[in-house]
Amino acid sequence: MNIELNKIYLWLFSKDDIKKALLVVFMANILIKALTFTRSVIFARFLTPEELGLFSIAFAGYYLIAPIVMLGAPSVLIRYSYRYFTSGKLGSFYRTVGRMPLIITIGISLIFCLEAPLISRLTYGSITYSHLIIIAGITLLPLNIFSFLIYMFQGMQTFRIKVFLEAIYNIMFFVIGMVFVLRINRADSLLISNLLAYLFSIIIVGFLFRCFSKKTSLTQESSVDKKEIYNTLFHFGIWSVFAEISFNLLGFFDRWALNKMVSSEAAGIYFVGMGFSNFLFLGVQLLNQVLMPKFSELRDSDQKNRLQFYLLLITKSSMIIFLVISILLIIFSKVLIPLIYGTNYKGIVFFINILFLASAYQLLYYFNNMYAMALEKSFHVFSSICTGALLNIVFNFLLIPHFGMKGAAMATAISFFVTASILSLVNYRKGLPCDIRYIFIFLLPVGLFWEKYLLWYLVFIILIAWFLFTRQEKNTLTRCTSFFGR
Repeated sequence: MNIELNKIYLWLFSKDDIKKALLVVFMANILIKALTFTRSVIFARFLTPEELGLFSIAFAGYYLIAPIVMLGAPSVLIRYSYRYFTSGKLGSFYRTVGRMPLIITIGISLIFCLEAPLISRLTYGSITYSHLIIIAGITLLPLNIFSFLIYMFQGMQTFRIKVFLEAIYNIMFFVIGMVFVLRINRADSLLISNLLAYLFSIIIVGFLFRCFSKKTSLTQESSVDKKEIYNTLFHFGIWSVFAEISFNLLGFFDRWALNKMVSSEAAGIYFVGMGFSNFLFLGVQLLNQVLMPKFSELRDSDQKNRLQFYLLLITKSSMIIFLVISILLIIFSKVLIPLIYGTNYKGIVFFINILFLASAYQLLYYFNNMYAMALEKSFHVFSSICTGALLNIVFNFLLIPHFGMKGAAMATAISFFVTASILSLVNYRKGLPCDIRYIFIFLLPVGLFWEKYLLWYLVFIILIAWFLFTRQEKNTLTRCTSFFGR
């Protein structure tokens, strides 16, 4: 029995090379994304748009607060976990990194619980929803422990245990959420389900990690370079925190504005529309989680040219695939959205093309962010996303009173366009090549705005796609296609 358990521990916590990591992440996330999509459909079917809107605002709230209490821990964990993992000092390392974020998280959670009526009034305009604020406050602690483990496993390059943790969370949220929503069709049922899912997932994976640590002496007390860790935590990491807060604000402010200026029902419909348009973008986030440690290795080994080459290749190929699938989904959205989510959400079809436009520039921002973070240019990331977040606030107030949900989508699209433009310009000045092909790729998503001509636009993209790659990029794509074909 012990031999079998040892095999399981070694398999879960073994390091993967980049090809195996891509395969592991891809296969595991087929299940995760299927569960996520099915869960969102069921929630939309059984909850009214108003209740879903209330849930989405509380859900956005603790994701907005989470980066503040995490400080720069994600940056430190991704950068240094593998070093301390291989040297047998991981136990001392994660205790050093996690101590302060844990204390801050507990303090913020207490504030949420004690001042729930005030926060509810500021968030929803009424103290009626104080219970939602309390649940959100309690969720902060397990959410941050979950995030801590995710970033640590990502930094260790042990992608099997990372996707295992994510899979457990999504399965638990799916199962518990189904039970709760079928019995109680309210926003608090989803928030409680989410809280329980985080608790179960961190308990199961935490137990496995503790057993593995004991067997490999990772929890032994040993010295770590605290000065280096805290310098990264407070200097490089602090801009990462501000950047993530600004990014979340850019992504979530529109729902709060819709709730304030239109209704919670509009916020719920918009939330479902965002989920539908962001479904493709989730694949980019998964790719980022695998490639970031590899990009850091290329930077540390002074292989900046290879880093730039692979980043541009991934950006171009991802954007073309994204646009082709997006156009097909927009064309058939009048049938797909009522069929999948129900007639309560058919209003999404009137602004779904603009949401896909916003997602396209979010994708471009994300790839530029990968390059900037690999070079530790976190201040530039912060400055670009902060500009976008401020513009998003301004344009939401200007456009929502006139255009409603479509105005919120337009504000998000404009903000991500500006954000991606600023960061692309900064990266170009820092050495990232920018030829006419990249500029064309950057401007290509604008065609999504003209919904009447999308079929012709799809034909145009297919015809010119191959000409947007250099000869070296074409050769690399051909080799990759042959590899996955085998």
